[in-house]
Amino acid sequence: MIKRFIVIFGTLSVDQKLLFDKLLQNNDELFDVKLQRENEIEKTEKENQKFREELDQMTAAFANLQVSNKKKIQELDDKIKVLKDQSRYKYVLDFKHDGFDDEMSEQSDSSASDSDEDYNLPPESKRVRLENKYSTETWENIIEKLDKGWSFSTIQAQHKKLSDRKEISRMREYLTSNGSKIQKYSDIHLAVLKDFLNMRSELEEIHDRDLIDSALKAADELGLTTFKASEGWLHGFKKKNRIVSRKINAVVTKAQLGNQPELNDIIEEFRGNMKAVIAENRLEKIFNADQTGIKQEMISGRTLAVKGEKKIKAVVKRVNATTHSYTVQVLISAAGKLVVPVMVVFCEPKRPACFDQQLLPFKNIKAYSTTSGIMTSQLGITWLKDIYKPNAGENSILMVDSWTGYQQAIDQDNGSVQIHILPPKSTSVAQLLDVYFNRPFKNFLRLISCKIRRLFPKFDLSNRQGMATLIDIAIGQFSAPAFNAMIKYAWFASGYLEERPAEFETPVAICFDSIKIDSKCGCGKRAFIKCAHCDNFYCFDHFVKDLHRCYV
Repeated sequence: MIKRFIVIFGTLSVDQKLLFDKLLQNNDELFDVKLQRENEIEKTEKENQKFREELDQMTAAFANLQVSNKKKIQELDDKIKVLKDQSRYKYVLDFKHDGFDDEMSEQSDSSASDSDEDYNLPPESKRVRLENKYSTETWENIIEKLDKGWSFSTIQAQHKKLSDRKEISRMREYLTSNGSKIQKYSDIHLAVLKDFLNMRSELEEIHDRDLIDSALKAADELGLTTFKASEGWLHGFKKKNRIVSRKINAVVTKAQLGNQPELNDIIEEFRGNMKAVIAENRLEKIFNADQTGIKQEMISGRTLAVKGEKKIKAVVKRVNATTHSYTVQVLISAAGKLVVPVMVVFCEPKRPACFDQQLLPFKNIKAYSTTSGIMTSQLGITWLKDIYKPNAGENSILMVDSWTGYQQAIDQDNGSVQIHILPPKSTSVAQLLDVYFNRPFKNFLRLISCKIRRLFPKFDLSNRQGMATLIDIAIGQFSAPAFNAMIKYAWFASGYLEERPAEFETPVAICFDSIKIDSKCGCGKRAFIKCAHCDNFYCFDHFVKDLHRCYV
């Protein structure tokens, strides 16, 4: 009853409580309950006030602690920065740290792996090595003064770069061992690089073993017996000096090397004469011709395989077709055009009666044959008469190499063609078809051969009709206007044109690399190739089998 009253009394308004007070004056028990309730409320308010004061004090103390901690952290950061600037780098760069050895101690050599790969020089701009402070002559002078009894402070007054007495001990050690290990590593690097450049200047074969032998020889001469010329060191040396393995694609004799300066002068004189001729004539009337051998079935020579495979094989139609060749006689103009048809000489030990009839559909080539697949002097005469002159017209200029077939063709000509013969042994730098054109031409044939062999294995690449199909396609695509700049680049790269042609895409890039996921033939099949003439995609059947020729 009393508890219920207390609850009710607490919910009354001020006026209601005054009324209750008057009523309670007649009831002592209820009046005592009221006083008890008021005392409890007052006590609770005092406790709450005390708690709020304590909470305010704790909040202020925490805020002060945060400020203090931030200040201490900033002070520590400043101290760390000072230590890094004044102490840490002195230990690392000036070699002052107790027990530090910039040469890698004997104990560390014996406990570490055999690889020199872990031994890396810090950036030169941050290292202050002893040899950079003073010359070895100054080292000797400093050591002599110390041996005479001079105090370190007196020596340091004259040589202010000295940090402490240990540096003089290190100088003595380095002089005794002919330099620091860091310096010896640098000397080995320079010695090997010098040997490499000397060998390359003599056009000698160089392999990893030769670099290792040179490094070990230099280390032996420097007395660095711990040097091992490991794979890590070799890899780092080659990477730093941009040394890679390359395929040898030409061989010369020492006698030829001796004659090279004279040959260079002859080539430059020939280039100068041809530039003068080109400047006085239209580019459309200036031509270059050359023969190039094409394998009857072309393979790339490389393939992706799982690491560890020992024997890497590739499937071809006929193995001997990968070693036998036929000849293509290419003719291009300085205006950037590939002249068609192109003479192709097939290898036919016994020429069949159906030869001409079988190759008649291939309009981009004019087929001939020999028992070896190589052009003969008589074919050279035939080419000049039946292919070159009808396409070049009157007052044309022809640049060719010194092959005897061209010489005989010139002798039988009535002088209607102005011939310029390249100097002997100059084709690698002066014959523009060798300088640039032949490589992308063979890349195209190699790629399309590989693609057909993989996707359409029933198509015979190495028979007469298969070879004619591929060479006809290649000639047709290379004759597209899109590749005029590429052909003109061959003239520029060989030094006959002064102005560099506009940027261009190669035939492989346009015809094959442009094929995307949604590239389809008009029949709905996935594209096999893109025609460089009409920029349309075609499947194998509509391009290869149907001999697509939108440009005829």
